[in-house]
Amino acid sequence: MTAWSNQARWGDLPMSQNKAKPIRDLLKEKDAFFTTSERIFEFALRHTRPLIFGAAAAVLAVLGVVAYVHSQRKAEEAALAAYEEALTMAAPAAALEKLLAEHPGRKAGRLAALALIRLHSEAGAPEKALPLAENLLQTLKPAEMSLRPLLLENLGGLYEVVRDYPRAAQSYQALLDWPPLADSYKPTLLLALGRVQGAAGQPETAALTYENLMRSFPDSYPALLARARLSVLKGEAVAPPQEPTLAWTEASPAEGAPSD
Repeated sequence: MTAWSNQARWGDLPMSQNKAKPIRDLLKEKDAFFTTSERIFEFALRHTRPLIFGAAAAVLAVLGVVAYVHSQRKAEEAALAAYEEALTMAAPAAALEKLLAEHPGRKAGRLAALALIRLHSEAGAPEKALPLAENLLQTLKPAEMSLRPLLLENLGGLYEVVRDYPRAAQSYQALLDWPPLADSYKPTLLLALGRVQGAAGQPETAALTYENLMRSFPDSYPALLARARLSVLKGEAVAPPQEPTLAWTEASPAEGAPSD
Protein backbone atom coordinates (compact mmCIF):
# COMPACT_ATOMS: atom_id res chain seq x y z
CA MET A 1 0.00 0.00 0.00
CA THR A 2 1.46 3.39 -0.97
CA ALA A 3 2.10 6.31 1.28
CA TRP A 4 -0.35 8.33 -0.84
CA SER A 5 -3.16 5.90 -0.23
CA ASN A 6 -2.47 5.88 3.53
CA GLN A 7 -2.46 9.59 3.61
CA ALA A 8 -5.67 9.70 1.66
CA ARG A 9 -7.29 7.22 4.06
CA TRP A 10 -6.35 9.11 7.19
CA GLY A 11 -7.24 12.33 5.54
CA ASP A 12 -10.78 11.13 5.11
CA LEU A 13 -11.24 10.98 8.94
CA PRO A 14 -12.63 14.00 10.81
CA MET A 15 -10.09 16.09 12.65
CA SER A 16 -11.78 15.44 16.01
CA GLN A 17 -11.02 11.72 15.81
CA ASN A 18 -7.42 12.22 14.76
CA LYS A 19 -6.60 14.57 17.60
CA ALA A 20 -5.33 12.86 20.82
CA LYS A 21 -6.97 13.78 24.18
CA PRO A 22 -4.94 15.86 26.60
CA ILE A 23 -3.53 14.09 29.65
CA ARG A 24 -5.59 16.36 31.90
CA ASP A 25 -8.83 15.00 30.36
CA LEU A 26 -7.66 11.40 30.56
CA LEU A 27 -6.96 11.73 34.26
CA LYS A 28 -10.50 12.94 34.84
CA GLU A 29 -12.10 9.85 33.28
CA LYS A 30 -12.80 6.80 35.46
CA ASP A 31 -11.14 3.57 34.53
CA ALA A 32 -13.68 1.00 33.32
CA PHE A 33 -12.36 -1.69 35.72
CA PHE A 34 -12.60 0.51 38.79
CA THR A 35 -16.06 1.71 37.84
CA THR A 36 -17.34 -1.87 37.61
CA SER A 37 -15.68 -2.83 40.90
CA GLU A 38 -17.32 0.08 42.66
CA ARG A 39 -20.71 -0.97 41.39
CA ILE A 40 -20.18 -4.56 42.57
CA PHE A 41 -19.07 -3.37 45.98
CA GLU A 42 -22.02 -1.02 46.35
CA PHE A 43 -24.43 -3.81 45.34
CA ALA A 44 -22.89 -6.26 47.82
CA LEU A 45 -22.93 -3.66 50.59
CA ARG A 46 -26.53 -2.76 49.92
CA HIS A 47 -27.69 -6.41 50.08
CA THR A 48 -25.31 -7.69 52.77
CA ARG A 49 -26.12 -5.03 55.36
CA PRO A 50 -29.64 -6.39 56.11
CA LEU A 51 -28.19 -9.88 56.50
CA ILE A 52 -25.60 -8.62 58.96
CA PHE A 53 -28.24 -6.76 60.97
CA GLY A 54 -30.50 -9.85 60.95
CA ALA A 55 -27.70 -12.10 62.17
CA ALA A 56 -26.83 -9.61 64.91
CA ALA A 57 -30.45 -9.46 66.03
CA ALA A 58 -30.63 -13.27 66.14
CA VAL A 59 -27.48 -13.45 68.25
CA LEU A 60 -28.86 -10.83 70.65
CA ALA A 61 -32.14 -12.75 70.91
CA VAL A 62 -30.32 -15.99 71.78
CA LEU A 63 -28.23 -14.18 74.38
CA GLY A 64 -31.40 -12.69 75.84
CA VAL A 65 -33.05 -16.11 76.14
CA VAL A 66 -29.95 -17.58 77.79
CA ALA A 67 -29.82 -14.71 80.27
CA TYR A 68 -33.55 -15.08 81.05
CA VAL A 69 -33.27 -18.83 81.65
CA HIS A 70 -30.26 -18.29 83.88
CA SER A 71 -32.06 -15.62 85.92
CA GLN A 72 -35.13 -17.85 86.28
CA ARG A 73 -33.00 -20.73 87.51
CA LYS A 74 -31.32 -18.49 90.06
CA ALA A 75 -34.69 -17.20 91.24
CA GLU A 76 -36.01 -20.76 91.59
CA GLU A 77 -32.98 -21.81 93.63
CA ALA A 78 -33.35 -18.78 95.90
CA ALA A 79 -37.05 -19.48 96.43
CA LEU A 80 -36.41 -23.12 97.31
CA ALA A 81 -33.72 -22.05 99.77
CA ALA A 82 -36.22 -19.67 101.39
CA TYR A 83 -38.75 -22.51 101.63
CA GLU A 84 -36.24 -24.80 103.34
CA GLU A 85 -35.35 -22.02 105.75
CA ALA A 86 -39.02 -21.40 106.57
CA LEU A 87 -39.50 -25.03 107.55
CA THR A 88 -36.82 -24.69 110.22
CA MET A 89 -38.68 -21.84 111.96
CA ALA A 90 -40.72 -22.36 115.09
CA ALA A 91 -43.62 -20.43 113.51
CA PRO A 92 -43.19 -20.77 109.72
CA ALA A 93 -46.66 -19.59 108.64
CA ALA A 94 -45.69 -15.95 107.98
CA ALA A 95 -42.59 -16.89 105.99
CA LEU A 96 -44.54 -19.47 103.98
CA GLU A 97 -47.31 -16.98 103.20
CA LYS A 98 -44.71 -14.44 102.02
CA LEU A 99 -43.08 -17.08 99.85
CA LEU A 100 -46.44 -18.07 98.35
CA ALA A 101 -47.30 -14.44 97.58
CA GLU A 102 -43.96 -13.78 95.89
CA HIS A 103 -43.65 -17.08 93.98
CA PRO A 104 -47.17 -18.44 93.38
CA GLY A 105 -46.27 -20.31 90.21
CA ARG A 106 -42.87 -21.64 91.20
CA LYS A 107 -42.17 -24.98 92.81
CA ALA A 108 -41.28 -23.29 96.09
CA GLY A 109 -44.60 -21.45 96.11
CA ARG A 110 -46.55 -24.65 95.51
CA LEU A 111 -44.69 -26.40 98.30
CA ALA A 112 -45.39 -23.43 100.57
CA ALA A 113 -49.12 -23.76 99.80
CA LEU A 114 -49.08 -27.45 100.73
CA ALA A 115 -47.24 -26.69 103.96
CA LEU A 116 -49.76 -23.98 104.84
CA ILE A 117 -52.69 -26.33 104.19
CA ARG A 118 -51.18 -28.80 106.63
CA LEU A 119 -50.42 -26.13 109.25
CA HIS A 120 -53.90 -24.61 109.14
CA SER A 121 -55.57 -28.04 109.19
CA GLU A 122 -53.59 -29.17 112.20
CA ALA A 123 -54.28 -25.85 113.92
CA GLY A 124 -58.02 -26.32 113.49
CA ALA A 125 -58.40 -23.46 111.00
CA PRO A 126 -60.17 -25.04 108.00
CA GLU A 127 -61.38 -21.61 106.86
CA LYS A 128 -57.72 -20.78 106.08
CA ALA A 129 -56.79 -24.17 104.65
CA LEU A 130 -59.77 -24.52 102.30
CA PRO A 131 -59.04 -21.57 99.96
CA LEU A 132 -55.44 -22.67 99.61
CA ALA A 133 -56.39 -26.25 98.79
CA GLU A 134 -59.11 -25.20 96.35
CA ASN A 135 -56.79 -22.79 94.50
CA LEU A 136 -53.98 -25.32 94.35
CA LEU A 137 -56.30 -28.00 92.95
CA GLN A 138 -57.66 -25.65 90.28
CA THR A 139 -54.21 -24.51 89.15
CA LEU A 140 -52.40 -27.85 89.05
CA LYS A 141 -49.88 -28.10 86.22
CA PRO A 142 -49.48 -31.30 84.16
CA ALA A 143 -46.30 -32.14 86.08
CA GLU A 144 -48.16 -31.75 89.40
CA MET A 145 -51.02 -34.19 88.78
CA SER A 146 -49.66 -36.54 91.42
CA LEU A 147 -50.90 -33.96 93.95
CA ARG A 148 -54.52 -34.26 92.77
CA PRO A 149 -55.50 -37.27 94.93
CA LEU A 150 -53.85 -35.76 97.99
CA LEU A 151 -55.74 -32.50 97.55
CA LEU A 152 -59.07 -34.20 96.83
CA GLU A 153 -58.83 -36.37 99.93
CA ASN A 154 -57.92 -33.48 102.19
CA LEU A 155 -60.53 -31.21 100.64
CA GLY A 156 -63.13 -33.86 101.45
CA GLY A 157 -62.00 -33.90 105.06
CA LEU A 158 -61.94 -30.10 105.30
CA TYR A 159 -65.42 -29.76 103.82
CA GLU A 160 -66.61 -32.37 106.29
CA VAL A 161 -65.13 -30.42 109.18
CA VAL A 162 -67.03 -27.27 108.16
CA ARG A 163 -70.13 -29.43 107.52
CA ASP A 164 -70.27 -28.74 103.79
CA TYR A 165 -71.32 -32.33 103.19
CA PRO A 166 -72.34 -32.08 99.50
CA ARG A 167 -68.91 -30.74 98.53
CA ALA A 168 -67.22 -33.30 100.75
CA ALA A 169 -69.10 -36.03 98.88
CA GLN A 170 -68.03 -34.52 95.55
CA SER A 171 -64.38 -34.58 96.60
CA TYR A 172 -64.49 -38.17 97.81
CA GLN A 173 -66.36 -39.31 94.71
CA ALA A 174 -63.89 -37.51 92.41
CA LEU A 175 -61.06 -39.32 94.15
CA LEU A 176 -62.80 -42.69 93.86
CA ASP A 177 -63.27 -42.05 90.14
CA TRP A 178 -59.56 -41.29 89.69
CA PRO A 179 -58.13 -44.25 87.68
CA PRO A 180 -54.73 -44.64 89.40
CA LEU A 181 -56.32 -44.82 92.86
CA ALA A 182 -54.84 -47.68 94.87
CA ASP A 183 -57.38 -50.33 96.00
CA SER A 184 -56.07 -50.12 99.55
CA TYR A 185 -57.53 -46.60 99.88
CA LYS A 186 -60.96 -47.38 98.47
CA PRO A 187 -62.54 -48.93 101.61
CA THR A 188 -61.72 -45.86 103.73
CA LEU A 189 -62.94 -43.49 101.02
CA LEU A 190 -66.17 -45.42 100.49
CA LEU A 191 -66.83 -45.30 104.21
CA ALA A 192 -66.20 -41.54 104.23
CA LEU A 193 -68.43 -41.07 101.20
CA GLY A 194 -71.30 -42.98 102.82
CA ARG A 195 -70.86 -40.98 106.01
CA VAL A 196 -71.14 -37.56 104.33
CA GLN A 197 -73.99 -38.75 102.13
CA GLY A 198 -75.91 -39.71 105.24
CA ALA A 199 -75.04 -36.40 106.91
CA ALA A 200 -76.26 -34.56 103.79
CA GLY A 201 -79.70 -36.13 104.19
CA GLN A 202 -79.28 -38.85 101.55
CA PRO A 203 -79.79 -42.11 103.51
CA GLU A 204 -80.67 -44.18 100.46
CA THR A 205 -77.52 -43.11 98.61
CA ALA A 206 -75.45 -43.73 101.73
CA ALA A 207 -76.93 -47.23 102.06
CA LEU A 208 -75.92 -48.05 98.48
CA THR A 209 -72.39 -46.84 99.17
CA TYR A 210 -72.11 -48.97 102.31
CA GLU A 211 -73.42 -52.02 100.46
CA ASN A 212 -70.87 -51.44 97.70
CA LEU A 213 -68.12 -51.26 100.32
CA MET A 214 -69.20 -54.50 102.02
CA ARG A 215 -69.51 -56.28 98.69
CA SER A 216 -66.17 -55.08 97.25
CA PHE A 217 -64.05 -55.30 100.42
CA PRO A 218 -65.88 -57.67 102.76
CA ASP A 219 -62.90 -58.43 105.00
CA SER A 220 -61.80 -54.84 105.59
CA TYR A 221 -62.31 -52.91 108.83
CA PRO A 222 -64.21 -50.11 106.99
CA ALA A 223 -66.64 -52.82 105.78
CA LEU A 224 -67.31 -53.76 109.42
CA LEU A 225 -68.10 -50.13 110.23
CA ALA A 226 -70.22 -49.85 107.10
CA ARG A 227 -72.30 -52.84 108.22
CA ALA A 228 -72.94 -51.16 111.55
CA ARG A 229 -73.87 -47.84 109.90
CA LEU A 230 -76.16 -49.60 107.45
CA SER A 231 -77.96 -51.19 110.40
CA VAL A 232 -78.44 -47.73 111.88
CA LEU A 233 -79.84 -46.41 108.60
CA LYS A 234 -82.33 -49.28 108.57
CA GLY A 235 -83.28 -48.65 112.21
CA GLU A 236 -81.88 -51.97 113.36
CA ALA A 237 -79.17 -50.63 115.72
CA VAL A 238 -77.94 -47.52 117.48
CA ALA A 239 -75.26 -45.32 115.90
CA PRO A 240 -71.69 -46.67 116.27
CA PRO A 241 -68.86 -44.43 117.45
CA GLN A 242 -67.97 -41.65 115.02
CA GLU A 243 -64.84 -42.43 113.03
CA PRO A 244 -62.37 -39.55 112.49
CA THR A 245 -62.67 -37.37 109.41
CA LEU A 246 -59.90 -37.07 106.84
CA ALA A 247 -58.81 -33.54 107.74
CA TRP A 248 -55.21 -33.93 106.58
CA THR A 249 -53.39 -36.83 104.96
CA GLU A 250 -49.78 -36.61 103.90
CA ALA A 251 -49.64 -39.93 102.04
CA SER A 252 -50.93 -39.80 98.48
CA PRO A 253 -53.65 -42.37 97.69
CA ALA A 254 -52.30 -42.65 94.15
CA GLU A 255 -50.91 -45.95 93.05
CA GLY A 256 -47.39 -45.40 91.80
CA ALA A 257 -47.60 -41.62 92.14
CA PRO A 258 -44.28 -40.02 91.23
CA SER A 259 -42.34 -38.33 94.01
CA ASP A 260 -40.83 -34.92 93.40
